[in-house]
Amino acid sequence: MEGYLADGSFGYRASTAYGGDYSYTSHAHGWSTGPTEALTTYIVGISFTEPGGAEWRLAPQFGDLKHAEAGFINIRGKWHAKWALTGNGYTVEWSVPSGTKGTIVLPSTGGRSPRSVFVDGKEISETGAGDAEDGKLVVEGQAGRHVIEVRV
Repeated sequence: MEGYLADGSFGYRASTAYGGDYSYTSHAHGWSTGPTEALTTYIVGISFTEPGGAEWRLAPQFGDLKHAEAGFINIRGKWHAKWALTGNGYTVEWSVPSGTKGTIVLPSTGGRSPRSVFVDGKEISETGAGDAEDGKLVVEGQAGRHVIEVRV
């Protein structure tokens, strides 16, 4: 059911059968936001670990997708992240408001852990990346716009 009118009849906004009755109430919006939240939080992997996003986490999950992208705006500003699989690994890009800090959790691909990791074009060592989380490499995330390239 998309929605209903004040008289209780069912209707769809694009329909011309309203007869001038603009008391339309949509019931599609609540359930349709679930996929958007799942894409943002689980597939692209953006989540807040402190209120309002003062601290955040970016932990992409590839599944059988080749790329994903999400973004939103909150009280701190614009948030955007995306990832894409490449021939020899993947890239993760993010852009987050200043005054925030985060953690990037780099997944393995096909059971292979990251061999080399480049943050904004500079290679980092595994020891410089931080502790592993369930076999995944953890990198400190900075505010602003950044790119990580992972080669496996």
